[in-house]
Amino acid sequence: MSLIFVTTEDIGYGPGIHRHPYPETFVVLSGRAMFLLGANEFVAVAGDVVVVPAGSAHKFENLGPERLQMTNIHSSPNFITEWLEQ
Repeated sequence: MSLIFVTTEDIGYGPGIHRHPYPETFVVLSGRAMFLLGANEFVAVAGDVVVVPAGSAHKFENLGPERLQMTNIHSSPNFITEWLEQ
């Protein structure tokens, strides 16, 4: 398992669309994030947990105005990312 701790006040901050060969779980601790998961777009807020299945294209961005804090859990000891947009 690998963890990423996201803390940002920058509105619009987030990675481009990508996928992993393993599931990724996002735990939103504070703030609001817009997620794109496949063709579905939705907002996740503090207390929400988002699970992205292995191989699914996804991205997120901070909607603001408050600080976004998330823990992103990669179900792999190593990060393996395929970037789908430049």
